[in-house]
Formats: sequence, structure tokens, C-alpha cells
Amino acid sequence: MKQYGIDSREALDVVRGGFQAGADLSGNMLSNMERYAPIFKDMKLDGSQLAAILAQTRSGIFNEQGLQMMQMATKRLREMSASTKKSLEELGISTDEWNEKLVNGEANFFEYLQEISRRLGQLPQESNEVGNVLKDVFGRNGAAGVMELVKYFGDMTTSLDEVKKKTGEVGELHDQHVEKVKLLNKEVAALFD
Repeated sequence: MKQYGIDSREALDVVRGGFQAGADLSGNMLSNMERYAPIFKDMKLDGSQLAAILAQTRSGIFNEQGLQMMQMATKRLREMSASTKKSLEELGISTDEWNEKLVNGEANFFEYLQEISRRLGQLPQESNEVGNVLKDVFGRNGAAGVMELVKYFGDMTTSLDEVKKKTGEVGELHDQHVEKVKLLNKEVAALFD
């Protein structure tokens, strides 16, 4: 609520959507929301987009290390050192063009990371360009696991509705459960009030 300047109803909708999308399977969705909300706000992503990304973080290739890499990359893209600029230019990304898009609000840092990810995916993993971008943008050496994380950025969605669709019946059942617990609590309160 504090990070995004939203009221409690909006915040609860985001949290509920995150639960429906399966973002809490590891049991740390709320702590991750609290921990990563500032960086996602800095990336110009809202609360539901944060929940969507967290839902895709719960297991498999993309994990909490991926969130930390996003944080590092955003910081380095914002600072834009000479080596970061050179690495991105060698990858074929115009840093001046992206800076203009960011300033004008035409794009956000997550879209920038997705573009970098897509470009990296077009090159051999062993190339100098890939190694330089991994080091200068993501702060990591070119280990295979790191490259897999970075490639995954390009395939991620920030749409909570899309992520919830993937959970299918489980998400719907969770939503029904929440509604029934709410109704039960209301009835119990009426009985004992």
C-alpha cells in the first residue's frame, strides 16, 4: 500500500490475485512482495505485475535469484556506466533510444530487460557480447544457469490474468475457498455477536 499509494481494497485484490496465480506455493509471497515492491515500482511496474512475476518465480528455472538479477540490472541500467553502455551497444541496443523511451514513459525497465534478454538469446552463449552483457548489466559471469535466468526474462508476462489462467482449476478453487471462508466468518460473527 505504501509503495504504490493504493488503498487496502486494491492491495487485497493484488494479494488475492497472487494467491490465485500460485505465487505463494513456497510460502513467501507476502515477504517477497514487501522486499521487492520498491524495485518493481522503480521499474515502473504496479502491484499486480509484481504478483504476476512472483507467481512465475515460485519454482523451475526462474527463482529468487532471478529477482535479484532484475534488481541489479535495473540499477545498472539506471546508472548506465560506460562499460554497460558499450556492452549494450555491441549487442545492437541503442541506449540513447531506450533512455528516451524510459524518460517519455513509452517503456519501462522490465521491457528493457526483456529486449536485452531477447537479443542475448539470438547469440551464441559463448560469445564475448553475451559475456560482457551478463557481467556489465546483470553483474554475473556467464554460467549456464545465469544465462537461462536471463533468457527467461524475455518469456515472462506481467499480466496477472494470464498467469491466473495458467493455474486453471486450482486458481478457481482457491478463489471459491476464499469466498466460502469469508461467508463462514460472516455467519460465525453474526451467530456470536
